[in-house]
Amino acid sequence: MATVITINVGGRLVTTLESTLRQSPFLAKLLFADWAPTAAHVNGSLFIDADPILFEHVLNFLRRLFPPIFWSRTDGFDFALYVRLLNEAEYFQLDALADWIRERKYVMTISISLSTDFARMDNHALTLPDHHGDAQKEIDANSATSSSNSGKSAIYWKRICSCRTVVHPQVSYR
Repeated sequence: MATVITINVGGRLVTTLESTLRQSPFLAKLLFADWAPTAAHVNGSLFIDADPILFEHVLNFLRRLFPPIFWSRTDGFDFALYVRLLNEAEYFQLDALADWIRERKYVMTISISLSTDFARMDNHALTLPDHHGDAQKEIDANSATSSSNSGKSAIYWKRICSCRTVVHPQVSYR
């Protein structure tokens, strides 16, 4: 039967399985071995002096052995957060996570492809080309080029930039 443990991390109570915490050599020693009798407790829960938000990522890694991806479409990778998590991974002796961050393997989890297409505008109505992007942005919203200068039947074209972003959740820390 699995043993459930509640610990206090920086003032936040966290409940998890004993087997999850044993995956960290530091936490295993703190909870179950040499240091256990001298460890600090608050209201009956072992106190761990760590940032509870960062520890959440550490705990998620311990639970699933899958590293976090700190990336957004607008800001890209959050390198500062990776540095902070690297410090926590080293502190809790999680070599696999620390190596994954140190070697910047998180960069391989995101791929971005860009393409530029031209869209035909018939009678000043935009006809979009077939594309597979998940985002569109017009490069120059006020410019259209004409394929005829005669004034009789002009065909206008507008440049469209398509962007496709793929997160590769199958990339592991190994």
